[in-house]
Amino acid sequence: MPPFSHRQRTGRAGERLAREHLEAKGYRVIAENFTCREGELDLVCLHRRELVFVEVKYRQSNRFGTALESITHAKLRRLQAAAAVFRQRNRIHRSYRFEVVAIDATEVGVRLEHLTEL
Repeated sequence: MPPFSHRQRTGRAGERLAREHLEAKGYRVIAENFTCREGELDLVCLHRRELVFVEVKYRQSNRFGTALESITHAKLRRLQAAAAVFRQRNRIHRSYRFEVVAIDATEVGVRLEHLTEL
């Protein structure tokens, strides 16, 4: 198996920070990096009896905008499509929601934003 690229290592670091943040708030991670033709789900969690699909964005520079600014409508559509596949494959019929954890780790420091209303 080839070593992870810099981009993959950076993404994994962001997902680790997001996971720690979510678990501290009582979320239970049930899946990571679920991939299908429709897209990818970074984290799938359970929180208060609800399924939560979490998109994680991690930026080490604001040169091309913040982590939060990098989430497009097209990305949200792919997230919704991948979530539908996940629910179907796992026969999950409970209520669900989408959230974002955006992390900007620049020379100034680390800033984490957790959006629970998408």
